[in-house]
Amino acid sequence: MMRGQKISQGQGNSFPAYRLDTGEITNLHQRIQQCLSLMRAEPFAADSEDIKLLGLYIMSRSNGLRIETPAVRY
Repeated sequence: MMRGQKISQGQGNSFPAYRLDTGEITNLHQRIQQCLSLMRAEPFAADSEDIKLLGLYIMSRSNGLRIETPAVRY
């Protein structure tokens, strides 16, 4: 737990998810962009090869896990 929030293990089995802080449904690529912004890193372009490969890697980590959508996150 960090600041009262469960820390993800980096699996994408709960996307799309409803984000309480934004009040919107977000997909995995949008969440990657948000995380990069929060870390003050330069975000990838929305259609870049880098974000596609990172999303593919995160989704591959959830192979075999049950799907947990719709999910609600902070």
